[in-house]
Amino acid sequence: MLATSHIEGEKFYTKYIKIVVVSLVSLLVICTNIMNIIGWSRVRHIAMATRAFLINLSVSDLCVGIIACAPSSYPAWTGRWPYGDIWCQISGIVHGSSVTVSIWSISLVSIDRFCAVTWPMRYNTMVTRCRCAMIIAGLWLCASVSFLAPCLTKEDFIYYRFKTEYSMCGLYWEYDIYCAITGFYIPIL
Repeated sequence: MLATSHIEGEKFYTKYIKIVVVSLVSLLVICTNIMNIIGWSRVRHIAMATRAFLINLSVSDLCVGIIACAPSSYPAWTGRWPYGDIWCQISGIVHGSSVTVSIWSISLVSIDRFCAVTWPMRYNTMVTRCRCAMIIAGLWLCASVSFLAPCLTKEDFIYYRFKTEYSMCGLYWEYDIYCAITGFYIPIL
């Protein structure tokens, strides 16, 4: 009897710690990225393209916080996904797309700075506001299509599943080929 109550006590504290960690991480991700967006929007002494890519990075991370992390607080406590299959698909697509765009945004900051240093006289004609907007839109479109694609292979469009160990819906890799393709092209692109 004592061993059973000890195990139940451990499960309760593990669950409590998990809910606190998930909630705290969600809150920090959301708050810090809102501050980043506001801060980068007000800074004027940094190149427009660099600022746009850094704001895009914060927006993509904010999407992860709002769509994927914050809703996971309740499942961290209950061990089940209460929001239904449609929200699970939205969460999976947005989470995957946002993380991908986040990776690409960091790369774009490096590429932008490389262009500024390598071609300082041509930089302002090469890197325009319109080109930056098209690149950012293209990144979001490419990432969204990439993470929507597996849903289109299912008759009921339900691909992403809830994982108890992550307390999240998404991060699901049913197709090895899909995993290999995205694992290959996301870092290279």
